Amino acid sequence: MSKFDAQFAGRLDGQTVLVTGAKGGIGQETAQGAGNSGATVLVHARRADDARRAADLLAGNGNGHGRYLAVAGDLGSLAGVRELVEAVRQACPKGLNGLVNNAGAAFATRALSPDGYERTIAINHIAAAALTEGLLDLLRKGADDFAAPSRVVIMTALIESRGNPGHRLELPRQVQADPGLRRRQAAGPDVHLRPSSPS
Repeated sequence: MSKFDAQFAGRLDGQTVLVTGAKGGIGQETAQGAGNSGATVLVHARRADDARRAADLLAGNGNGHGRYLAVAGDLGSLAGVRELVEAVRQACPKGLNGLVNNAGAAFATRALSPDGYERTIAINHIAAAALTEGLLDLLRKGADDFAAPSRVVIMTALIESRGNPGHRLELPRQVQADPGLRRRQAAGPDVHLRPSSPS
């Protein structure tokens, strides 16, 4: 039994949840807790073989109430995000009830993603936003099908502070004034965004 099972006091029977970065750590524990509560969990890892191994491990350690399906995509590029969005569409065409943006990274040296963003920013911020936007229609479908709002949880951690992006991030004035504005406008009334930090 997962040490985080107590956080999943409610049942998630019939719901489908994507957990990014579920190969280990908090992502794996979150996936285990959701599955033990009855959810179908889409277990994400960068590579398909890692996602399959993680899904098999979760199924073996679970209590038998949930299902674990492997999905893969490298969140270090927008092409990888699109690959993951397509994998999720294939795995749950009827809708998605939850998205836990947990995957993250920190790098000691500055380098750019294939899209020209600093890697830490690309994975921890741009990928989460692009993935959420790419899955909004499935989140709305899940909300309609289940007659309850779908949830988006964005995990953060202090590990990012160990990285060194080497430059200041400049945001448009409107986003600086109200950082949640774009997320709320994009999500709509049937999707609830909930930032979360385990630290």
